[in-house]
Amino acid sequence: MENNKLLPIGSQVRKKSNKPFKSGEKINTIKGYCVHPKLLINCYTFEEDNSYVEVRRCIKVQNVQS
Repeated sequence: MENNKLLPIGSQVRKKSNKPFKSGEKINTIKGYCVHPKLLINCYTFEEDNSYVEVRRCIKVQNVQS
């Protein structure tokens, strides 16, 4: 896994497609990293649910409102 291209744990991201995550939220918080079991590419795991999404499909969110 190439860590130099990964956002830090705790970063908030959204999908480039703007579709919601499995949590139903449009913004999730990175909990960790994994490798996609079939595609063998980097993925983020999230605090809000037990899903994983490919790194290339996520964008860091700036100025998140509570």
